[in-house]
Amino acid sequence: MTLALIDNDADLEPSDVTPSDLKAIRLRLGLDMAELAQLLGMPGRRDIVENLEKARTWTMHQGHIDALLALEEAFDMVVDNLIGALDGVYFLIGYPNDGVFAEMEPHAFAVLKFNSVHRMALANVQSALTVYDEDGTPSAPAIVEIIPTRYAEFRRDRPDTPEMRAAWAREHVAVYKVKPGLPIIGRPES
Repeated sequence: MTLALIDNDADLEPSDVTPSDLKAIRLRLGLDMAELAQLLGMPGRRDIVENLEKARTWTMHQGHIDALLALEEAFDMVVDNLIGALDGVYFLIGYPNDGVFAEMEPHAFAVLKFNSVHRMALANVQSALTVYDEDGTPSAPAIVEIIPTRYAEFRRDRPDTPEMRAAWAREHVAVYKVKPGLPIIGRPES
């Protein structure tokens, strides 16, 4: 089996986008097939995206290719800007869904279009900001998903600012505990 990789630094011309490129770009941006169909102006037509990616048909309109490449360019710009601006940040704030993302970050939502793309951007930023100590232990900013009701209780009547969100994240992480206990399927008991 041959694996073709996209060079993320190479500039793809719209006419150069193949079915494999389409899928690779979609996955790199964190889009599912339904979201890509929505981006292309075909909400509910996940089947069209599946057919395009499997090369069952390759009649992707130039406007659709342009929309996908424009989102990829915006994604790269957001990631690069965040990496440059976030030195020393301990928390990256994520959102539970498109509605909360659109409400709390209207400018970022207008640029990235979907919460899933924002989450993938945060994962890229987290990866880029990961540092390793002498023994190889990684350290990176935590991605903390804001819980609107708890954030509103924490904030009360104080203004919503990046500093307020960071303070909420710090407190939330301090009291939030992951409860282990669900077995991993397929792992033999030791």
